[in-house]
Parts: sequence; C-alpha cells; structure tokens
Amino acid sequence: MLSIGVVVLNFRSHAKVERLLASIDSFEDICVCIVDNSVDSVELAALHELAHRYPAVEVLDTGRNGGFSFGTNAGIRHLLDRCTSVLILNPDTTLERDFFSRLKALHTGLPDVAISPHGIRMSDGSVWSAGGEFYWLKGRADVLPHARRSVCTPFGTCACLLVPSDAIRDVGLLDEDFFLGGEEWDLSRRLTRSGWSIVYARAVRYQHEVSGTHEKYGHKFFYMGMRTKVLFARKHYGLWFWGWLVVCFLPAVPMLLLRHTRINKTGPLALMRSIVTAAWRSARAATITETEFLSAGRTR
Repeated sequence: MLSIGVVVLNFRSHAKVERLLASIDSFEDICVCIVDNSVDSVELAALHELAHRYPAVEVLDTGRNGGFSFGTNAGIRHLLDRCTSVLILNPDTTLERDFFSRLKALHTGLPDVAISPHGIRMSDGSVWSAGGEFYWLKGRADVLPHARRSVCTPFGTCACLLVPSDAIRDVGLLDEDFFLGGEEWDLSRRLTRSGWSIVYARAVRYQHEVSGTHEKYGHKFFYMGMRTKVLFARKHYGLWFWGWLVVCFLPAVPMLLLRHTRINKTGPLALMRSIVTAAWRSARAATITETEFLSAGRTR
C-alpha cells in the first residue's frame, strides 16, 4: 500500500497542474490522481500528456463540473483503498523540494492525525496559512496568516490537507451539497467532532497562488459566499441556527451591502436579492448546483 495518494482537482488549469508536478522532487511511495471537471477535450488531452510524462500520475475524467466536493470525492474514491492517507491539493500550488519527505516523516510518527502544512503566498512570500480558526458569529472558518509553532488546529484548508484514509472512512467524503467553498469548513468540523485531530505543520511548506483558478470577487462569488456560510451554519449550528440568522447574520447585511457595492461594482438592490435568495435556499439546506453557481442564484 502506498503512503500518500494525492488528489488534484483540475478545472481548465492544466498549466498550473504542470507547474505543480514539476515542483515534486520525488514520486516515491505516492501516486497522484488529477481529476478533471473541465468537460473540455483539449484540457483533458493536455492532462493525459502530463500523465504520460509522469508515470505516477493518473487522470480521471468526471464528465461534468459537479463542483469541488464532487470532483475531489471522485479522486478520493479512486485512491482510498490504495493509500494510508490522502492529500487534497489545489492545482494553484507548488511544493518545496523536501515537502513529501517531511510530510511522510510526520505522517509516520502521527498516523492518526490530519496534517495542515504551512502555506506561503506566491505573490510576496508572506504567510498565507498557519492552520486556521472558526469564527462562529460570522458563520465561517479561515486560515491564520501569521507564523506560529506547530500545534493542533480546528481548521485545515483543503488547498493542502493530508487526511488519514481511516479518518475519511469514519467521517465520510466531502459534502457535495457545497459547490465551491464551505466543504473544507465542514470536513474539518466533522473530523474534530469525531475525535480526529488536525495538526498545523510549520516545517512542511508549499506556495499558494490564492484564488489562482477562479475569480475572488464579483457578484457570483458574493452570492456563493452568502450561500456557503448560511448553509454551513444550517448544517452545524443545530437549533442555534435560527438565533444566529436573526442576531448575527441579518444585522450584518447593511455593512455587507455597503462594502460589496464598492468592491463588486454591483447595485445594492441586486446584492440584496442575492442575500435573500442565498439565505432562503441555505435555510432549507438545498444543495448548491452548477446552474445556481453559474447564474449567481438567479432564476429565469
């Protein structure tokens, strides 16, 4: 059985995948599954060319863009019974030369914990992820952007997260009700609630482009941000969800409108409609679909 199976989800970013593979100094005792959600024959051909150049790389075509959880789960299923752990890795990352030797050593010593490596911004070399924290009043988790010693952390970003195969069998795969975002909050929460620890590993390092495979701003991602945080709260807050919605979420709406009208260059009425639609659908725990994602929640 291999030590680590790596799942990289691709959506029209084969050049970034190529850069990532070039940064891996040794493929010994690992295999890489590139999952393609692109539904693009040219993109798929480019990935198969990479697999031809790197024998440890396999390509899995999902045939549709079902979102981050959908594609990543396909890769996890493909590797789960062949590896003692699965590394979920973004295509817009590169790895330091000793990344896998350090990660394997830590995994050997701590086989029953998830590991969140130290993330560095490609743009300026600053710390991007030193573990993470949940912000319950905001309905979300986020990375901690400052260096600290290795320590247990409640949240590990799926930009780069090693999860023991036994932990995945215990808590389940990524939640496919989420489309892009929120699934990593949900996974971390399910891991820790089931007794699995997440360790931030300062010595295991990677570089991250940060939103290198998708936009960071715009009406679509404003809508998805609202949809995701309310859906996460609906799933994890229990009866407290309704109190959170009234006491924390709704009073923040005026500030959200003021800030995002400027950032996204979208009128406040359009943003208000997005907030109402997102909150309503998430309060009903409705699955986020590709159509909803692409249309920013608008109905015809």
